[in-house]
Amino acid sequence: MKLYLRANKVTDTNEKIITVLGRFQEGTAEAFAQQKLNKIDRGDNTPSWDAFKAELQLVYSDKTKEANIEWRIKTFTQGKKHIVDFLIKFMALASKAQTNNQHAIFLLKKNVNREIIRAIMAYLPTQASKSLEQWKVAITVVGQGYE
Repeated sequence: MKLYLRANKVTDTNEKIITVLGRFQEGTAEAFAQQKLNKIDRGDNTPSWDAFKAELQLVYSDKTKEANIEWRIKTFTQGKKHIVDFLIKFMALASKAQTNNQHAIFLLKKNVNREIIRAIMAYLPTQASKSLEQWKVAITVVGQGYE
C-alpha cells in the first residue's frame, strides 16, 4: 500500500486514509473501513497517518504469532547445546519477541545450565548483574569452561 500511495502521489492524510480504506472490500476489513469512513464523513477528529497505521497494526497483527514467539523464548533451554549456539538462538528469539533486557536476563538465568549460573553467581556476582551484555559475556566465558 505504501508503494501505491507513493506512486500515485497521495500525500494528504485524509486522502491516504480513504485510499487505504477503499482497498478493504470484504468481511471484517470492510466493516472496519466503513466505520472509519463514517467517522471521516461526520467530520469526527481524523487521526494522523501514523496513528492510523498504528491502529491498523494493532487490529490486524498476528497475535498468535507473537504469543508463539513469546512461548518459544520462555521454554527455550540450553540442554545439550553449546553455549554460543544457545546464546545466538536465544538472542534471535528475544529480538523477535521484543523482550526487554531485564526479562531477557531473567530468562537467561532460568534457561541456561544451572551449573553455569551458579558459577557466575559465586565468582562474578558484581559483574554479571548489571546488563544483558555483561550476562552474555559471563555466560559465554563460564559456559565454554563447561564444554
